[in-house]
Amino acid sequence: MPSSSIPSRDSEIVEQDFDSSKKSSLHDAIHHSHSQQSLPWKERIRRFTPAWFYVILGFSITALNLWAVPYNHESLALKVVSLIFWITGVIILFSFLGLTVARFYMFPGLWTKVLNHPEESVYLTCITMCFVPTINYITNGLVGWWHLFGPDSHRLLYFNFALWMVVSTIAYGLTFVIFYKMITVHKHSISTMSAVWMVPFNNLIIASSDGTELISYLKPINPSLAMFCAVWSLFFLSLGFIFSAFLMGVYMQRLIVDGFPGPSTVWSSFLPLSICTQTGFTALVLSYGFASLLPLKYGNSELLNSTIVPDALRAIGMVICLCLWIVSLFWLGYAISAVWYNYRRGGIQLGAESWAWVFPYGVLGVHTYAIELELDSRVFRVLSMIQMVTVVLSTSIMFAITLPGFFKGTIFHSPVIEEEELEASSRFKSHDA
Repeated sequence: MPSSSIPSRDSEIVEQDFDSSKKSSLHDAIHHSHSQQSLPWKERIRRFTPAWFYVILGFSITALNLWAVPYNHESLALKVVSLIFWITGVIILFSFLGLTVARFYMFPGLWTKVLNHPEESVYLTCITMCFVPTINYITNGLVGWWHLFGPDSHRLLYFNFALWMVVSTIAYGLTFVIFYKMITVHKHSISTMSAVWMVPFNNLIIASSDGTELISYLKPINPSLAMFCAVWSLFFLSLGFIFSAFLMGVYMQRLIVDGFPGPSTVWSSFLPLSICTQTGFTALVLSYGFASLLPLKYGNSELLNSTIVPDALRAIGMVICLCLWIVSLFWLGYAISAVWYNYRRGGIQLGAESWAWVFPYGVLGVHTYAIELELDSRVFRVLSMIQMVTVVLSTSIMFAITLPGFFKGTIFHSPVIEEEELEASSRFKSHDA
């Protein structure tokens, strides 16, 4: 057989990339067409993707940003506004959980389809992600800021610890399952890659943050439990950041070779910002948590009994925190450029995914506040205040924009359902021909 008749691997890859690119363009078109339709409630539930949990992440991080205000920190008005955002997020959380259960109960075949879909499946980890900042507010807000429950606050802390253990365990299991599906079931192409590949591992980084916040609160009442929190958080942070860094390298290749992602996934451009700033903040708090628990003063380990180690840990944590804060600014600029580029070329699409930028930017505000506390820097104090105001306004504006579309039923987009409709339309046209 002549060698020219044997298809090369390069030609197969080019053909696959072309088909994926064509499919992505058609998906964006059908996505846009559905944004003009008012859907009945049953259809809205059918299209209610886990990406909607980004809304809760936005409200929770806004409440924490108000806690991280560097000026008039003990203001009652500030505490009340923060509590309103947190309670609103909790109400939306249980409402969305109800809609999610209703979706998979009313349409049982969807669960397998969602789990096997390369884009919608990764958003399942948003469900566990949104619990973490909500739990964080119990520790930092209700106990540390409001000083609620007085002498009985340790009971709330133990409840918070148990809740965090459940959520973090589920988060790890869900991340493992989604990553396994990405390898064995999902079909991927570099040309259509978006930052949503990083969502499962960002889930682990966010899960680690609640444990780091618990260390300082549990240390006076149970040092052993505080040390367990520190080790468990380090486990999650290491896995989450290292695997995210691997994917960030692949994502850089995709950007350089194929350009910005399309309208349907452009909001995911803020995810590298989320990974860097969440890791930087968590690494700083974790290093100070370990430092507060050391030296151990028991056992034969010279390292863990050294009086130098705590200071070294704090210095390392601060360096990591500052480096990732700088990298976060780069990713923030890139993400804004990606959204602006898509807006100039034909507009951007609003929906659940458009909330993907609120949480990363909010974490950047808390990250900046943490640096300001440690360095006592006026520059970071002013930046922290500016970011806090921006986050509060952004969440309020996003809520005002999203609410009418939510109740009108014009912003419910599900990649699984839209691809099914696309395939059905193609079959109909083929049969017609």
